[in-house]
Amino acid sequence: MTTGELCLRGVLTELEGKKNQILADAFVYLNNAVGVGEHSGICTEFKNKLLLLDSIDSQIQTLNKYFVENKESPGGD
Repeated sequence: MTTGELCLRGVLTELEGKKNQILADAFVYLNNAVGVGEHSGICTEFKNKLLLLDSIDSQIQTLNKYFVENKESPGGD
């Protein structure tokens, strides 16, 4: 495995880990709101998690589009 491949794998793994943490938090807000007493704005907090999730998904999609799926063609075209 090359250094570049290790870098890509590391970044993708980090993003997937963050995504899983955000999903876990979002499910807590939806399913166990009683346990989140310090957050009075559950819907606002859930929306913030949704925005973070969208950003992470976009980064994963971009990484795959330009660096994983199309290795032979710089720029992906």
